[in-house]
Amino acid sequence: MTGGPARIAWATTSGSSGKTTSTVTTAAILAERGHRVLVVDGDWQMDASRWLGLDEAELPEDRRTLLDVLLDRDTVTDAIAPSSVAGIDLLPSSPGLQDAARILAGTRGVEGQLRRALDTVEDAYDTILIDCRAGTEIPTVAGIVAATSVIGTTQAGLKELRNTVSLMDYVPAIADGYERPVRLAGILPCAVPAAGRAYKEALDLAQEVFGSDMLLPPVRRSVAVTEAHAERVPLTARARWAPVTDDYRAVVDELVHRGVLAADATARSGA
Repeated sequence: MTGGPARIAWATTSGSSGKTTSTVTTAAILAERGHRVLVVDGDWQMDASRWLGLDEAELPEDRRTLLDVLLDRDTVTDAIAPSSVAGIDLLPSSPGLQDAARILAGTRGVEGQLRRALDTVEDAYDTILIDCRAGTEIPTVAGIVAATSVIGTTQAGLKELRNTVSLMDYVPAIADGYERPVRLAGILPCAVPAAGRAYKEALDLAQEVFGSDMLLPPVRRSVAVTEAHAERVPLTARARWAPVTDDYRAVVDELVHRGVLAADATARSGA
């Protein structure tokens, strides 16, 4: 890897795919390894924001959020704040993002606002992770336009895998249409049955759909994920040595091997 920080958009075509879990857990693993990480919550359900310590009820009236940044990129320094996890900053979402989606769709150049905003703060970070809203709304397009790599998350069922195939056309279309160097860098099977015939069948199906070069190491199904989310702590804190947490470490290692993530923090200015 060369140049600025890795910018990874986590995307999916359907909900409950492991997208936010993967974003937050990857951020926590990288922070433990010395990276200064920025998590951008692009989903108006605010799951990543809540998981990282900022709830809707805790948003003061004048709190800047991703919505403000999409409307005015100069607000980004006021919107970014420390999360509840050391080494991770948060650009939070807000419920108002859903109501503004149609207004944003009619705002000229809004798809590039997040990219331009991140350009002004990227020197403070080693890695920027963008948790995109499922689907193809403007905030999701903005997240992909702002990224250099996209990781698709999917459950390992036939319906979910077939739907996720659309990312293989959607991401290149955005790269071409917006003239951005963004690529689909991997597909992550999540909530895979931990063992037995169901495990093998799920992975065989994923490999058949995407090919072994695109697939990332699978993440098993685990109640530890639900518990960590409910307690608003990363898996690295709630279940540090659980098998599912080791699965995510293997994913991070593979992304480093593929050159999507840097192995070492670069001690950027402002970190």
